[in-house]
Amino acid sequence: MRYEYVRVAVDENKRTASAYMESHREIIDRKAPEGAHYVGWFPVRQTSSGKVLEFDLIFEM
Repeated sequence: MRYEYVRVAVDENKRTASAYMESHREIIDRKAPEGAHYVGWFPVRQTSSGKVLEFDLIFEM
């Protein structure tokens, strides 16, 4: 069993407390035809208040 990790950065918008994004969906859709199965995600960079700035999407190959 092999895993692949794809790093995704959230666009930082210092004027708001939230961020909306869809780039993770594009990555998951792009990896599926390659035979990758989405397993989950893990935050790798956060602010001191807990807002996620970067995360890894985890795929089983």
